[in-house]
Amino acid sequence: MDNLKRYISLLNEQLKENLHILDLTREGNIEIKRGNIVRLSEISNLRQESIDRIKIIEGNIGSLWEEIKVNYDNIPPEFYDQITAVTNRLREVIEESISLDIDIREMLLKIKSETLSNLEDLQTGKRALHGYKSSRKSTAIFNKKI
Repeated sequence: MDNLKRYISLLNEQLKENLHILDLTREGNIEIKRGNIVRLSEISNLRQESIDRIKIIEGNIGSLWEEIKVNYDNIPPEFYDQITAVTNRLREVIEESISLDIDIREMLLKIKSETLSNLEDLQTGKRALHGYKSSRKSTAIFNKKI
């Protein structure tokens, strides 16, 4: 019984951390639309801290699960229902976070592509300017010789 209570408590901790990640992901989605890459980097660091905490929680959950699954058929229905409810909610939160992550990734790829295009345009402009300056020097040298 104590293991089941601890297991459910750990699942709730995991859910809490994943909800925090979801909130951060939502904020990141907004910040990238605003072009606030600095804040997006900060959000990424905060998310990593939550992910690190989740890894610890998952380690504890895994060891408890090994003990619980031996008596899985004897789990009282109220505990089974709680475990099911929390794991279902956890799945929903993770799926939403993944979906938002995909959106953010696509926005970042678009920004990267636009930035590369702008850099290429800048390089083309520099080459044109260099060519223009070179042609003016050639013309000046030619004019002095005549």
